Amino acid sequence: MTFKFFLYSYFFIVFLLFAVMLWLDRNIKTVKQRYINKWTLYILLGILVSIIISMKISVSADIPDYYELGAMEWILVPLFIGMITILVYLVLLLFSRKLRLHAGIGLILFNLAVGIYYYHLI
Repeated sequence: MTFKFFLYSYFFIVFLLFAVMLWLDRNIKTVKQRYINKWTLYILLGILVSIIISMKISVSADIPDYYELGAMEWILVPLFIGMITILVYLVLLLFSRKLRLHAGIGLILFNLAVGIYYYHLI
């Protein structure tokens, strides 16, 4: 029940942030000053790809057999941190459009660092 609630609330918050940014973009004439433009979508795609790569890196670690269900941490933690990263990026974008590229690249590198950390954790 709590995991389902977490997912529903997460997707609702992300949808709400997108809706607010699109509503704020309706009066802006230049594409460069909009909240959601092609660079925003490229960075969101980069964050999604970095989540997948981070999960792949962390799962490829040599996890001992006695961890059993504890080994799910190597799959779920990079996923949850990636979801939080998307939320952080959208909130940063809402407050400052000038940091769009720098924050996006930093968060992509952070996701990859999480995967590398879990690879070397054992």
